[in-house]
Amino acid sequence: PTAACSTSARRSRALAAEPAPAEPSPRSVRAVLLRLALFLAGICVLAWLVVETGPAAVWSTLTNGVRILPLIMVVDFGYFVAEALAHRAVLGERAKTIPTRVFVRTTLLGYVVNALLPLGRAGAEVARAAAFSRYVGMGRATAAGTNVQVTAFVANTFISTLCWLASASMLGPGHLLSWLLLGNGVLTLGLAIGTFTLLRQTRLGQGLSRRFPNVAARFTGLGEGLAATRGELGRAALFACSARMVQIGMYAGLLVAIGATLTLGGTLLALGVHLVGAGLGDLVPNQVGVLEGVYRVFADALSLGDDPARAISIALLARVSQVGVATLAMAGIAILRRDE
Repeated sequence: PTAACSTSARRSRALAAEPAPAEPSPRSVRAVLLRLALFLAGICVLAWLVVETGPAAVWSTLTNGVRILPLIMVVDFGYFVAEALAHRAVLGERAKTIPTRVFVRTTLLGYVVNALLPLGRAGAEVARAAAFSRYVGMGRATAAGTNVQVTAFVANTFISTLCWLASASMLGPGHLLSWLLLGNGVLTLGLAIGTFTLLRQTRLGQGLSRRFPNVAARFTGLGEGLAATRGELGRAALFACSARMVQIGMYAGLLVAIGATLTLGGTLLALGVHLVGAGLGDLVPNQVGVLEGVYRVFADALSLGDDPARAISIALLARVSQVGVATLAMAGIAILRRDE
C-alpha cells in the first residue's frame, strides 16, 4: 500500500507538472469563424447562381459533360502529380530517401486534402511535411513547402501571362478580364520575388524582415532546410510550369464537355477566368461560389452570354472531377495501407 501511494503521488506530481493544453487564441477562433461564414456564404451564392441560370439547364449541361469526365479527371490528377514532383525537386538528394510507396500515398492524400477539405494548398503542404519528415527531417520537410511556394508563384505568373496575351488579343487590353489577369501576374511575380528574397536573407531580405516581422517569422526555425540550390529551385519551377501546361488541357476538356467551340485562345480565356476567380476567392474555402460567380460575370467573354448555365458549369464540372479523383485517391490510400 505504501508503494502504491508513493507511485500515485509521483503520477500526480508528473501530471501537475505537464503544461495545460493551450487555449485557442481569440484571433484563431475569429479566423475559423470567418472562414466558416465565407464558406456558408459561398454555398448560398452558388445556390442562387444555379437558380438564376436555371437548374434544368445546369443539370442538362452537367449530364452531357459526363461522357468526357474520365479524361478531365486524368488530366486533373496529372496537374497535381506535376506539382508533387515540384515539391520533390526542392528536396534535392534527400528525396531519394523517401520510399516510392510513401511518395505515392502522400500525393494521393495531398489531393484529397486539397480537393475536399477547406484547407487548400496549405493543407496539402502540411500533409506532405508530416509524411516526409521522418525521412528528410522536419526542418527540411517544412522548408520544402516554403520553397515550392516560390515556384508556384512563378508558374502562376507564367500561366497568367499566357492567358493575358490571349485576353488582350481577343478581347482587347482594356477589357476587365485582361486587367485582372495582368494584375494577377504582377502580384504573383511580386510574391515570388519577395518570398525568394526573404528566404535568402539578402540585404534587401533582411530589410524586409525588419519591415514585416510577422511575415518573416514564418521562415524562422527552418534552418538549413531553406537552402535549396538554384538547380533544385529551377527544376521545381519547370515542374510547376508543366503543371500549368497540363491545366490548359484540363480546361480544353471542360470546354468540350459543355459543348463550346474548342480553340487555344478560348481555352486560355476559360483558364484565365479560373485564375481570376481563384485569386479573388482566396479567403473562401475552395472558392465555393466565387469561381461560379466569376464564370457567370465573364460568360460574354467566353462567348457563352446567351447560355450562362454552360459558363458556370465549367466550374461545376471541375468540382465534380475533383470529387471523383479524390474518391479514387482515397481508395488508393486504403489499398496501399492494406498492403502494408
